[in-house]
Amino acid sequence: MSDNFTHKVTVELNPKLEFTTQEEYSFWDGKIAPVFKDKKLWGFDVYLTINGDLSNEEIQNLAHGYLEPLISRLSFEANVPINYSLVSVENISKKSRVGIRKIVATAMLVKPIPMPKPESVDKMSFYTKSQMFWFKAGLSSQSVIGKITSFYKVLEWERNTTRTSATPYKIEDEFRFVRNAVSHPTITDEKTKKYLLQNIGQDFIEPHNPKHIKFLWVKEKLIEEDARRILTGKI
Repeated sequence: MSDNFTHKVTVELNPKLEFTTQEEYSFWDGKIAPVFKDKKLWGFDVYLTINGDLSNEEIQNLAHGYLEPLISRLSFEANVPINYSLVSVENISKKSRVGIRKIVATAMLVKPIPMPKPESVDKMSFYTKSQMFWFKAGLSSQSVIGKITSFYKVLEWERNTTRTSATPYKIEDEFRFVRNAVSHPTITDEKTKKYLLQNIGQDFIEPHNPKHIKFLWVKEKLIEEDARRILTGKI
């Protein structure tokens, strides 16, 4: 018969943000406990009760599965892309510890907010978790094209999951035209080409044209706002 072992996986967050509350998140075979230093959320300790021996990589993958929805939710709440790095994996039962790696923190001024309640994280559906993931990807992207592509995924998930509902979500035509414009080097959709001609004077996007990039940044904000509106309604 295999023995149960409790492992602690420690991760460090970047950036370090201040939260006005502290919450602990439990799941069926463990919990996620916040680690605060100097009033800021430094990272998390993920406690996993595992039956039998698993490799460090397998344990890390388990921790990642529990952490990713929470990190995406925190990024959404703070409106800041939060990343994390594995610091160590410790078998508490055997008192053995394996160091992983360290990250360099960056300073960022963000208004302190409360951590989400555990029950509100628990109730997030698979679809909402996926949308949170893409929203975080949009926050993390440095390019306007990357942001548009990621935030638009939130809209696509909403459209696809509400098709048969009493109030199906419809993506604005303008958002669809913009996404088409940044996704295809050659535009074949006539409505998209007409839209681009009316707004930038030609029927395709030049990624290094300042006028085109300025136009995309304006439209990106509208798509991001709609993605945030959708997710705000789910939490």
